[in-house]
Amino acid sequence: MSEGEKREYEAQQLKEALESKEKDLTRREMELLAIKALDEKKLPATFIEFVIGGNEEETTKRIEALEKTYREAVKVEVDTRMKAHGIVPGKGRGTDTTSFEGMSPAEIQKKAREDPAWWDKNEKAITDFYKKGYK
Repeated sequence: MSEGEKREYEAQQLKEALESKEKDLTRREMELLAIKALDEKKLPATFIEFVIGGNEEETTKRIEALEKTYREAVKVEVDTRMKAHGIVPGKGRGTDTTSFEGMSPAEIQKKAREDPAWWDKNEKAITDFYKKGYK
C-alpha cells in the first residue's frame, strides 16, 4: 500500500468508527426517551425494543401507537373475562356474593340495618344462599 492509500484507509476506518459511535449514542438516547415515556404512560418497560426508532419523533409515534393498541387489547381481555364470570362490563355485577359469604346471620342483619342499599342489592342472593343451607 502506498502512503496515500494507507491514509485513505485509516481515514475510512476512523469515519466508520465515528459513525458507529454516533449510532450507538443515538440508540442510547432513544432508549432513555423510551424508558421515560413508557414509565409515564404506565406501560411495561419490556416494550422498549418495540418502540425505539431512529429519532425522537419516530420513537414517540411508536410509543403512542403501542399505547393505543395495548390499552385496547387489555380492555378487550378484561371485558371477555368479566363476561365469562357473568359480569356485564360497565353495568356492574348486581349482587356481590363475596360481601356476605362467610358472614353469620347476625352479621348480615347488622349490615342490612346499617346499609339498607346493600341489603336491597343483595337480598335475593342472600336468601338463595341460605335456602341452600347455612355454611
